[in-house]
Parts: sequence; C-alpha cells; structure tokens
Amino acid sequence: MDKQLNEYLEYLKYQKNYSDLTITSYKREITEFMDYCKKEGFESFNEIKYPFLRGYLMNLHERNLTNTTINHKLTSLRAFYKYLTKQELVLDNPFLLIESLKKPKRNPDYLYEDEMLAFLDSIA
Repeated sequence: MDKQLNEYLEYLKYQKNYSDLTITSYKREITEFMDYCKKEGFESFNEIKYPFLRGYLMNLHERNLTNTTINHKLTSLRAFYKYLTKQELVLDNPFLLIESLKKPKRNPDYLYEDEMLAFLDSIA
C-alpha cells in the first residue's frame, strides 16, 4: 500500500504539478485512511468495498468532523482511487458510490436598523 501511495504522490508532484501544500494534505488524508484500513485488517486497496467505506464514514462522523472536512478527505481518496484504477492497480473505484455531504447553509449577515442608520449618516 505504501508503494502505491508514494508513486501517486510523485505523480501529483511531477505530472500534475500540484503544490507541496496540496501534496502534503493528500498524503496526510490517504495515510490516515490507510491506517484505518490496516487497523481493520485490510492489506490491499483491492479489498476495499462500499460497505467498508460506509463504516469509514461513520468513523469520521463519530470523530465529530465537519461535513467540509469529510468532503475534503473524500475528494483526496476519490482522486487516489481514480489514479489506482487508471494504473490498473485496483479493479474498481468504490468511492464513486459515495456522494459528498451537504454543507450547511450560512445565514446572511445583516445590519440592525440603528446600525444601518449610523452607516447612512456616516456617508452623508
């Protein structure tokens, strides 16, 4: 598993020209996933299937990670599995079955009436 990760990181650096910061982020997230896989007894990326990924997502939720953080991890892992599929190192990409999580909508900022009046007075 480590060999495929190192080859992928070299691919990102030399062929895709990703920044060092992006590569570091991808490495951290993929290594974290690999550690989880090894802890669960998986030794190959080919062994990873959709039900296992559901368990991984539950683990991320139990750690109280935000949807944005989980989506970032999913993006890194999807791209990695896409690479593994292109290199014919895995038979299929189970991450294609996992949808990104919805981000909570942010309420718009607004001014109170007295703040609006003070603002209008300041430009008059």
